[in-house]
Amino acid sequence: TRWLSTIFRTTFFLPSLISLTIIGLMFTFIYNKDGLLNGVLSFIGLGRYAKGWLGNGDTAIYAVIAVSQWRSIGYTMMLLIVAIQRIPREIFEAARIDGASSFRIFKDITIPNISGMLKIAIMINIAGGFLVFNEIFIMTSGGPYGSSNVLSTLMYDYAFVHNKMGYASAIANVILIISLLFLLPQAFGRSKK
Repeated sequence: TRWLSTIFRTTFFLPSLISLTIIGLMFTFIYNKDGLLNGVLSFIGLGRYAKGWLGNGDTAIYAVIAVSQWRSIGYTMMLLIVAIQRIPREIFEAARIDGASSFRIFKDITIPNISGMLKIAIMINIAGGFLVFNEIFIMTSGGPYGSSNVLSTLMYDYAFVHNKMGYASAIANVILIISLLFLLPQAFGRSKK
């Protein structure tokens, strides 16, 4: 099982190591109207749901979010696996001897013991959410009709397309303020402990 565990971890962590440009281009082909996703949908009898995922204003942002999450899930998983492995096995054994169910062990032992790392993983993912630019820029450029724009792509558009550096700077400040609102409570919470 150790061999399978290593393969499982590698498979999930591998997307974190691949260049964002390559990932963006790869998923542009997958989400294409004649791409892999629509081919699979047609093959399993769900062809009526096939569409140009990145060219549809209703689905473009969700398609990009899925790619971003696919890329970051391996890193988050590794953080949580390390936290779980640091819990002494004796605690789990004692709980089983006392007759605790798997759910109780998870709820009362695992979650409290990994809560610190869980908070860190959540903060990293929230901060990463504000830094999403490459996937959107490569896959949709904020389109169609601005449906997949986020603050970072708007900042880019104002700075380099419309040459309005003041607006771009204001958006950068908004990103900074929002990021600090999420990250400072975590930092001060850790220092008090």
